[in-house]
Amino acid sequence: MEIEEAIPIFCAADETLNGLIAGRIYYDELPSTGFTLPAVVYSRISTARDHVVDTRSPRFQFTAWAATRPAAGAVEAAIEDAFIRYKGRASGIAIIQGVIEVAGYDMPAETDEYGARYGRACDVVIHYRTDI
Repeated sequence: MEIEEAIPIFCAADETLNGLIAGRIYYDELPSTGFTLPAVVYSRISTARDHVVDTRSPRFQFTAWAATRPAAGAVEAAIEDAFIRYKGRASGIAIIQGVIEVAGYDMPAETDEYGARYGRACDVVIHYRTDI
């Protein structure tokens, strides 16, 4: 399993975060129609590879989208709490440590036929081993 596939499973296992988003976590973008807020979108920003041991350290941007800025902030804080200093297994992947690279920052509000939505994002580096 790739780390991108493990992230939604990891987030669903976190009671606080999943209590806010009810499994609504998407890679790269919100669905084009019929989505419910709050929701989280995550994207890989970069990847660092260690050439001595088989570890990877991809950096992901997680954006919490909600109907209000305070609600987006609550979801983003739950993302940070789920990943900060996490060590353990996630869907068979050995996570060495989650690191909050850039803490919560506001995204420009968006408005379309579904209404307004507010975003708050953070960047998380997930250090993990691939040989276990």
